[in-house]
Amino acid sequence: MACICTFGSWSLWHYMYFYLTNSLSMINHVSFLVGLLGSCFILGAIYKISKSLWLCVLYHCILNVLSQTLIANSLKMVIICNSICIILSILIVRNYKMHVSSSLGYYSFREKGHIIAGGQNLTSSSYKPHQI
Repeated sequence: MACICTFGSWSLWHYMYFYLTNSLSMINHVSFLVGLLGSCFILGAIYKISKSLWLCVLYHCILNVLSQTLIANSLKMVIICNSICIILSILIVRNYKMHVSSSLGYYSFREKGHIIAGGQNLTSSSYKPHQI
């Protein structure tokens, strides 16, 4: 539902922009709307997985660069452009998640519902904190 609402608002915003810049006649409407719907879903997935708005901004920048470079006016080019962006997004989000989880440190590991800290199980009765 959020994807559809976002699609509607972004469609309206982009079409107002195209109208104001007199570029409405140069747009392949079917290709644009298919690409926009795909981008709504992809951006929602990126944010849901990473909780990072900056990765969404990065995706949008990559998409804009590729769509301008590849001149994505046909449905085929839109699909190619979105496919490249999806692959890049998966790689970026995977790298981001690995970086974030490694920066949380040694005490953040979870194993089958048990919190592990310093190699010891914090949820077991045998855990005794180290005295300083």
